[in-house]
Amino acid sequence: EEEEDGGALFGEVSASIAKIHWSKFGQLLLYDLNMPLEAIVCFQMRLQITPNDINTIMLTARALTMLGAIREARVALEDALESDPDHKQAKKMLEELDSDEAKNLAETMKAMKGGDGNKDKFTMDALKAMIDENGRLRKPGLNKKSKRA
Repeated sequence: EEEEDGGALFGEVSASIAKIHWSKFGQLLLYDLNMPLEAIVCFQMRLQITPNDINTIMLTARALTMLGAIREARVALEDALESDPDHKQAKKMLEELDSDEAKNLAETMKAMKGGDGNKDKFTMDALKAMIDENGRLRKPGLNKKSKRA
């Protein structure tokens, strides 16, 4: 279908520009502005154009990890490794998710989610809404149930 084909969505020339835009903007949000949720949205848009781009999947997993969503990061990396089972960086990142550091980050994020007046409640609620029952991020803009009457 057209929604799965980046060229059909953006046109051939603009698809290549859109890939660069979504990737660079997502990295800016993730690393420079420390906005992992917003970065995930950018990476998901990039994955609309190139669904099996392992580097973008790894960036998404990094953003998920920063949010303490270790399970979801693991699912993303496992899916990436199905496409390229020998990808060394993805394998290493998956191993890192089992480290004490990753577990401590997840516990810290859980603690931040709790309590009253938590400023991250919106972020965590938004993240929950973006993840399906299997721990995978939903693709943006493809929800056909939300048609206007």
